Amino acid sequence: DIPRLSASTLKLGIDPNYGIQRMVARLNKDDEQKDTKALYFGRLVHLMLFEPIKFDQEFALSPFDSFRTKEAQSWKKVREEAGITIITEKEFQHAERMVTSLKESNYASDTNKARITRILDDASLEAEKVILWEEEGLECKAKFDAYVPSLNVIIDYKTTQSLSDHKLLNSFFSLGYHVQLAHYSAGVKK
Repeated sequence: DIPRLSASTLKLGIDPNYGIQRMVARLNKDDEQKDTKALYFGRLVHLMLFEPIKFDQEFALSPFDSFRTKEAQSWKKVREEAGITIITEKEFQHAERMVTSLKESNYASDTNKARITRILDDASLEAEKVILWEEEGLECKAKFDAYVPSLNVIIDYKTTQSLSDHKLLNSFFSLGYHVQLAHYSAGVKK
């Protein structure tokens, strides 16, 4: 019984040393992905952009400067046990600025802003597709941030440390986004 393959699982196979072993471990549920600061910040921005209504289900804004007091430790423990990621006010404000910047970009003309709004209004947000590769007998899944069937366009929002060509390309390949792009494209074509 092989679970559905996702782009995240496929990306593990990129590592030439232990990629295949990590991929198999993930499929067997022996390898849980660790939630790093970069991962949870990316999830935070993504959620605020595409599913803001779910914020309270996944994140909690800490009212404490530190977790040294019993009250703060108790507050933190309750949320962590519920699977909620705790963020600081600074992280929240940074994510909020990123979302606002995307929606109100000064680099986009009013015509392009209108196009972006129309495309997003037409899109299925958090669209999950299951693809059966009959030749291989494998079920794959793809969860697009947004999919616009009328244009056959996939939108997948990514955060990055830098927009310089070198750093952006390095992030694109080191994080396996090229694998994800191929997986999504093949799924839509299928």
